[in-house]
Amino acid sequence: LTKKIEEYDNAVVKLRGYIRPSFSQTGLTKFIFVRDNKECCFGEGAAIFDNILVRMAKNKTTRYTVRPITIEGNFVLKEYVGPGGDVWSLYRMYDAEVK
Repeated sequence: LTKKIEEYDNAVVKLRGYIRPSFSQTGLTKFIFVRDNKECCFGEGAAIFDNILVRMAKNKTTRYTVRPITIEGNFVLKEYVGPGGDVWSLYRMYDAEVK
């Protein structure tokens, strides 16, 4: 990671992108946030720097949409290792809100 990206660790940031489709459509308290809605980011093997695991702030939820959204929250550099042992994501966001 670049020095600039490392400077965002534990900082409140605002990002624009898309909610990756999941089984739930409403009442989402956590979701995967991707930078674009092209097929590459929704299929298997998406780049680990193209997605963020998001947890909404307490008592906040959102609903799935195909349109871009803006989220704001605490950005954290923390790997997520999937069931097979591979790193699936480099980033997380906590206490997020959809703006």
